[in-house]
Amino acid sequence: MLHLRSVPQQLFQNLPNLEHLDLNGNDLTYLPQTEFSTLLRLKSLNLQGNQFSYVPTKILGGLIMLETLDMSNIGHVRFPTAALAGLDRLKSLKLVYYQFHSLPADAFDRQKDLIELDLSFNEFYSVPEGLLTKLTKLQNLKMRECGLTNIPWDDLAHLQNLKNLDISYNNLTSLPSIAFSTLTDLEELDIVGNDLSSLNSDTFGGLTKLRVLNLGVNKLEELPEGVFSGLTNLTLLVLSSNKLKTLNKRIFYKLSNLEHLDLQDNELTSLPVGVFGGLYNLKTLLLARNEMTTIEPGTFAGLHSVRSLGFYRNRLSHLPPDVFADMKTLQSLWLSDNELTDIPEGLFKGLTDLQALSLTRNKLKALKPGLFKDLASLDGLYLSFNQLTELPKGLFSGMAFTFQ
Repeated sequence: MLHLRSVPQQLFQNLPNLEHLDLNGNDLTYLPQTEFSTLLRLKSLNLQGNQFSYVPTKILGGLIMLETLDMSNIGHVRFPTAALAGLDRLKSLKLVYYQFHSLPADAFDRQKDLIELDLSFNEFYSVPEGLLTKLTKLQNLKMRECGLTNIPWDDLAHLQNLKNLDISYNNLTSLPSIAFSTLTDLEELDIVGNDLSSLNSDTFGGLTKLRVLNLGVNKLEELPEGVFSGLTNLTLLVLSSNKLKTLNKRIFYKLSNLEHLDLQDNELTSLPVGVFGGLYNLKTLLLARNEMTTIEPGTFAGLHSVRSLGFYRNRLSHLPPDVFADMKTLQSLWLSDNELTDIPEGLFKGLTDLQALSLTRNKLKALKPGLFKDLASLDGLYLSFNQLTELPKGLFSGMAFTFQ
């Protein structure tokens, strides 16, 4: 990587056909006003990671063909309204860590062809009304960690081509009803790290193409019935690090395409039988770091595709012998850091695909002969920090695995 501190004037004047210029990661503090004036065919310009004290108003003026511009992390400068004025063909604009504290309402009036806009890691706290209304071609919008307390939801409704929206790690306390109802092409929605304490049952109404929804690290205490019912194409749902104490039995009822469900770091004390009914394609289920003391028989009924089940750091004291009976595809099972004193005979029956099993940090005093006899694929077994004084003869016979 170069560490250029300056660029000679007219350095690029003999490169009229240049289409891509990358000055990323240098120590530039200044660029001559007309440095790029001859680059009439330039399509992409990367200036991120420099240390400009200011951006000359006409520095980008001649770049009439420019489509991609990255000015992320370039120092403490004002929003470059004048510098962007002539970039009518811009399709991708990244101003991450630009350190501006406000956005003009007309900031992107000339960039009507924008497809990607990333304003993350700035502190402008609010989005001016009208800022987004003209960006009707936008497909990717990121405003991560911007201190936002509210968003002009009516303006957002104009972005009907939007596919990815990231408003994570802000200070949003609520989402209005049908907040995203006009964003019918939305595929990924990231709201992790806000201050949401509740949701309306129709908050995500209309998002039939949504594949990824991240609601982790909020303050949700409950989930209203039907809140996810229209998300029929959802494959990833993150609800970790909230304050959920209970789950409605039908909360995941229509999520037949869901593959990954994360409920870690909540305050769940139990799971209603049938809560995972209909999740035929679920592959990963994460329930670690909750407050559950037991799992009722039938809780995991119908989960025929699950490969990984994380149940560590709960308060499980016992398990029904057939609780994993439908989970024949399990490859990893994490039951460590619980209060299990005994493993019932037949608990692992039929789990022939299981490769990793962790029972570390429980209160096991003995293991039954033949307990692991069906685990033909097991290559990692973790039993440390229990109260075992001996192991029954032949417990591991015919098995190849790592024992810890």
